[in-house]
This record gives sequence, structure tokens and C-alpha cells, in this order.
Amino acid sequence: MCVWGRKFVRDNGIVDPAIQLREDLSSALAKAFSLRVKLRILTNNETPDSDFKGADLALRVRTVDWFIESDSSHSWTILHLRATLFDIRAQKVVTEGDCQSEVPPANTALTYDQLVANSGASLKEQLRKVTDRCHDYFRRCLLSIVDGADAGAQACPAAGHYPGERMIHSAPPRADRRRA
Repeated sequence: MCVWGRKFVRDNGIVDPAIQLREDLSSALAKAFSLRVKLRILTNNETPDSDFKGADLALRVRTVDWFIESDSSHSWTILHLRATLFDIRAQKVVTEGDCQSEVPPANTALTYDQLVANSGASLKEQLRKVTDRCHDYFRRCLLSIVDGADAGAQACPAAGHYPGERMIHSAPPRADRRRA
């Protein structure tokens, strides 16, 4: 994230989407599998170890990257999240997945200035939408948490891609993208 981006995020109260997503997914795991949740923040590259005394599983959700993409007349938000579920006793990864999602430019007629206006209100709304898509993907497809509300939901996509949506699995960002 560039210096301007860090300042904009700090000054406008834009919160890392992984924070709320981690809490939501932890609660969903606890409810679905009768687990107790004990929150501890891991650094990006830290692996759960003996500091997790008494725990069987650890969930790490982190924002890999997010940025604003622009063409000649539109701007939209792209978010890349990664979730990893660790088995503490076996010291191995149970499951891990990436979700990169964006609000397609056809669904937004916002210019860059409109996207960041009013303390980034439209930007925050777009981040919420893409985070919700990744939440659904991680919950249903990565962690296999399904409830009655999922009865009519789409089948889990291969590699995080839902037909009709611009949702990509672990695509590397292009160098020409404007970083937030």
C-alpha cells in the first residue's frame, strides 16, 4: 500500500475486512462444530504453535491485498483474502484457500473521485460487498459450513470462481493497478 493509501485508510476509518471476517467465520465454525472460540491475532506469516495451549484448531484470515482498479470512466474495488485452518496437535494445515473478488465495473458507474468521496463511503460499501462474497465462499466451500439458509445456494465453484461474477482465485495483481 502506498503512503497516500495508508493515510487515506487511516484518516477515513477504513477497517481491514479480514478482522470482521475472521470473527464471523470463527463464530460459524464454533456453532457448526460445537467448538469454543479463543481469539488470538497471528502475524501474517506466523504458524500456530505451543502458544495455543488447549486449542485443537486455529483459523487465520488475512487480507493479502486490496486496491482500486480504474478504466477511463469507472473505478471499483478488488479484494484478495486468504483463510487457513490449522490443526494445532498435528501441526499441519487442514484447509487453506484464497478469494479474490471485485465489484464489476458494469455494476458501478462511479469515478475514482466519487468512490473515495464522503470519507470513502462508496469504497467502504464496495469492500463490504466483496467481503460478503468471500465470506460465503470460505464458509460454505472452504470450511464446509452449510445451514438451512444455503438450500438454494450455488454449488461451490472450482477455485473460488462463481459464474456470472468476477471472482478470481489467487490471481496476482497487475503492476499497473492503483494501490489503495
